[in-house]
Amino acid sequence: VAPELPLGTVQLLVVDREDQPLANQSVTIVKKDFTGTEQRFVLETDADGIAQQSELPVVNDALYYVAIVYDGGPYTSAFFGLDRRGGVRVAMRVWPVTSDPAVVQSAVQWEVIEAENDHAQVVQIYEALVTGDEAYWPAEELRIVGIEGAKSLVVLRGGEEWLDHDDEVAPFATLGHPIVPGEVAALSVGYVVDHDGEVVIDWTPPFEVIESAMVVKESLGLEAPGAKRSDRPVQPQQGLDYARVAYELGQKGTGTIHVAVTGLRRTNQVFRWVGIGLGSVLGLVLVLGLALRPSGDARARLLRRRDELLGALEQRRSPGDRRRVVAALDRIYRQLDALDALAAKLAKPDSKPA
Repeated sequence: VAPELPLGTVQLLVVDREDQPLANQSVTIVKKDFTGTEQRFVLETDADGIAQQSELPVVNDALYYVAIVYDGGPYTSAFFGLDRRGGVRVAMRVWPVTSDPAVVQSAVQWEVIEAENDHAQVVQIYEALVTGDEAYWPAEELRIVGIEGAKSLVVLRGGEEWLDHDDEVAPFATLGHPIVPGEVAALSVGYVVDHDGEVVIDWTPPFEVIESAMVVKESLGLEAPGAKRSDRPVQPQQGLDYARVAYELGQKGTGTIHVAVTGLRRTNQVFRWVGIGLGSVLGLVLVLGLALRPSGDARARLLRRRDELLGALEQRRSPGDRRRVVAALDRIYRQLDALDALAAKLAKPDSKPA
């Protein structure tokens, strides 16, 4: 915060890797509110590498950041807010980029945690460091993935700075901006896998691995070429009440890392089949109840809902609101058509229940 700058002013300084001001560089100040709506202000640095935007909205329900594309690499600042104390100064350094993965060295550590119903949680800590004097930015999208069968993938704390994961069901995350020299990038994710008492990891890293490790419950087995139990202490983790140990896997390079964790607790199959059977019976009873229930009540409810939506459609003026009402009406009409078709079929003397 710069009290000497007018309220609603952002002053930006852009320098290159040699700390020299970067003139005539296009920059964008982005205002993003809590609904995700963005407003952009495009400007250009002067001969001193400075760009300034005044009269920006000073609000509590939005944050700002600065975006710069330099040498093909998309750089962004941290989020910041504008308040009544004055303007804001932002300094950014940008680097030329390379897409050669050979400039990146990395380290990986997994932890496999038993969960209910033959599931295991996998914590995949992955860190990357760029050598040389150029930032790393791939020519094509770089995806950080889990092992085969990974689902419910999330980006772990620290990884949000580097990874984008817009779709909550996507089984991968993507690198969001260049990794600059000398800075450790946390590309860590967590996910869930099914298991049959064993979790097998066959994972190919995007960069050269110089260190690989595994943390597991002490009672579990581990099979991996070159694995050796480590003497380093494993810090207690909240929510886990058992002893954990670390193994150095000793697998390096760019090839696939192989490791298997064995002895995971399995769900008693008798209880599983009993549960499936009870679920099937309850589902059948529900279906039969719906099919045999008089359709008059259901039809009346659908007609009331249709009339409510038609009334709402007359009052809505926003295109977005009208589209949502029309979509709901479409579902109501489809249900009415299906109900009428079922009633007609049941009314036939030779009809048989489905």
